[in-house]
Amino acid sequence: LRTSDLAEQHRLQDFAFLPRYAARAAAGAGQLAISDEVTENLAFRRDWLRKIGLNPAHAFLLVADGDSMHPTIPDGALMLVDGSIREPRDIKNGMIYVVVRAGAVLVKRIQIKLDDSVVLISDNPIYERETIARDDMNDLHFAGRVVWFGRAV
Repeated sequence: LRTSDLAEQHRLQDFAFLPRYAARAAAGAGQLAISDEVTENLAFRRDWLRKIGLNPAHAFLLVADGDSMHPTIPDGALMLVDGSIREPRDIKNGMIYVVVRAGAVLVKRIQIKLDDSVVLISDNPIYERETIARDDMNDLHFAGRVVWFGRAV
């Protein structure tokens, strides 16, 4: 290998290539989880991912679809998700998660209540909160916590 090839390999090692899935997370009424197809891989600096506490082995990207999380996460924003946070015991109140409910992929702020029910909260006040009773939790799956988003202006 030439020196320039070695330098390029070293530079590439500074980056993690994270999958972006074709499925979109509905920030609204809900989008069916039709495909887990990876449409592309996007590069993020490993040192930045470590700084925000994210292991690249568990990270993935989805696009927000809808306005229910406006103004926090706008329609079309690319969301970086920590897929290692999937168990209800790991959920922190007030954080934003990608959840799957009855086959629909949603992005919502989560509140766990004392009776172990879960409240799905939209940041946009035109959408009502939805409470999932403890007995209905088998229908709710956490895909991960949204840790960052970006969008075109």
